[in-house]
Amino acid sequence: MGFGDTSFAGATVFLPCENGSQAIVVSSSGTSLPVGQAKSGATGPPVPSGGCVLTADTSTGVLHALTQSYGAVVARTAVGVVPHFASPAPISNQLFVGTDGGAVGISGG
Repeated sequence: MGFGDTSFAGATVFLPCENGSQAIVVSSSGTSLPVGQAKSGATGPPVPSGGCVLTADTSTGVLHALTQSYGAVVARTAVGVVPHFASPAPISNQLFVGTDGGAVGISGG
């Protein structure tokens, strides 16, 4: 099961799903078209940031950076056990993820 809320960037909506986060484009007429699904197993809330979608695999504690279009893995890192509703929080060039043990901070370049 996917956990958490949806997010969007432009006309693309990102949904947490039990089979991996999904991206759906919504047209101005209101019709929708699925454009991609993550194959990484990441089921946590998807958060678009820096041209990627950040989402955690709630069963393995791995944070994934995915392409916004097709969900391909760009990068991943272990952050520890995360609760079902842990949303990555990008702030400037840093990223914070709530875990069962506190919070993990990741600095970008």
